Amino acid sequence: MKDLPDRFVTIAALCILPWLFYLVYGLAQGYSFWIDELFSVVLSRQTWIEQLNVVLEDVHPPLYQLILSLWTSVFGVSEAAARALSAAFAAGSLVFAIGLGRMAGGLTGITFIILFLSNWLVFFYAQEVRAYAMLLFLSTAALFFFLTNRYRWLLAASLALSTTHFFGLLFALLCLLWTIVKDGQRGGAITVLALGLIWPVIYLLGPGGQAVLGGTFWIETRGLAIFPHATEAGWPQLTFFLRTLGLPQIGTSIFIVMMVSIAALRSRRNPFKPEVIKCLYLTFGAIGAVMVISIHTPVSTIRNFIILVAPMSFLLAVPVANALNSIGLKPARLLCLLVVFGLGHISISQQMQWRFSPAQDWKGASRSAADLAKTLGLTRVFAFEDIRKPVYKERFEFYLPETISVEMITKENLGSIPAGAILLFAHLPRTTPVGDACGNELTDALTALGRTGEVMFSTQSMTCRNGHILVQ
Repeated sequence: MKDLPDRFVTIAALCILPWLFYLVYGLAQGYSFWIDELFSVVLSRQTWIEQLNVVLEDVHPPLYQLILSLWTSVFGVSEAAARALSAAFAAGSLVFAIGLGRMAGGLTGITFIILFLSNWLVFFYAQEVRAYAMLLFLSTAALFFFLTNRYRWLLAASLALSTTHFFGLLFALLCLLWTIVKDGQRGGAITVLALGLIWPVIYLLGPGGQAVLGGTFWIETRGLAIFPHATEAGWPQLTFFLRTLGLPQIGTSIFIVMMVSIAALRSRRNPFKPEVIKCLYLTFGAIGAVMVISIHTPVSTIRNFIILVAPMSFLLAVPVANALNSIGLKPARLLCLLVVFGLGHISISQQMQWRFSPAQDWKGASRSAADLAKTLGLTRVFAFEDIRKPVYKERFEFYLPETISVEMITKENLGSIPAGAILLFAHLPRTTPVGDACGNELTDALTALGRTGEVMFSTQSMTCRNGHILVQ
């Protein structure tokens, strides 16, 4: 397939088209923010000092939040405007992915770009007002600089990574340690390493860090169970296929990581052995570090492993391209690539359908409550949530008109809510079996108090979580 290098740009452009379709469609839909996005958007409207005070108790470094504040001050806080920042970061990751593909060239480069652009995380987080698209952009850029030995640019990307997300810090530390130990580039790398550790030290010594250390956070995954998170992030095409076969997740994930790694190292006619070794180092370094950290405090989620999308796509591209080169017929090679692309896009279709539902319909619940309040002549609604800090109250206020005020209420004083009041709720896990009528902590608490009401659950992927009750 000697003519493949000339077709690289065309194939890359064709692969980008579905990404653009989902992006334009999603931004045009303006589906509701979910709880994490509302945290970012509401916080972006506060002063930088107020943001810093809140971020000190959050689990993420402040760079993305500060950039979002600047962005929303110019473009506003509508769903499309706020999500456009993540879209821009995701587009930037595509630029560096194409750069990696062109660096590899030939069938390996084309296979890499097909794997990268059939990964659901690249699509999904391009439309979320959180730091993950920025994390994808910076980790892909850092990988490009790491593999092409652009030392100064790697330092800049590493510093940005370390102040964006703790998994970004992990990725940056791995790159910097390599440059210090293997390449002998110590001066700048040690400085960036020290700067990157400032925020984690401040956070971990503060109340926010102390609150989540030792496994008191919502994440629970430990040990070998971390492997499925990494493989789902790096190779969703493979994991989707293996899931359909009903194979055990942990054992299968470990097996495919080992087999792909061995195949990448032992591929014949492989001019990319130095790059493969670096990608293996980043992949196993990240997984190993997370496993060690999780002995004390679990931190593993699929979305956090978005840092491995680019290196794991490169790892898989090398043996796949080598296998395809052994096939004599060009149509057969193309068919194999289309199967890989198709498997990825089945998974993408499922994930994006979940995304557009939306995940949690704060907008639908709030607007329905506002319409009901207008009908009843009410200017106040109650909102159920145990955390009473302003940033949480403002989540409920975000989609309500200014003419309606919000009063927070906790489980302990539910009995004092007057009859005829509207009670908003959000982000409450269901307590009833799937398929039965919706129920959650709030409806259970009201039932226990002998209070009834008309319940409206908004349409959402996370069923039963958002809605309002007209309390009787």
